[in-house]
Amino acid sequence: MYELGYTPNNLRILLEKHGLTQQSLADMTDTTLNGAQRWLKPVSNRHHRQMSHRQWLALLDTLGEDLCGDDD
Repeated sequence: MYELGYTPNNLRILLEKHGLTQQSLADMTDTTLNGAQRWLKPVSNRHHRQMSHRQWLALLDTLGEDLCGDDD
């Protein structure tokens, strides 16, 4: 189960679930590899950057994830 919204952990779970690489994440979100890697860093890491809510929702939509969190 996901925590609510974007977190580095939720992003990591999505990558694993869909068999995506960090490079494919970067390509799908029109960002650089370095930018995608920064989204995956722990929030406590000084190099961490937040993924925008718009990018998070677009990624969920692209991957066909249910935005309501229903398992049905």
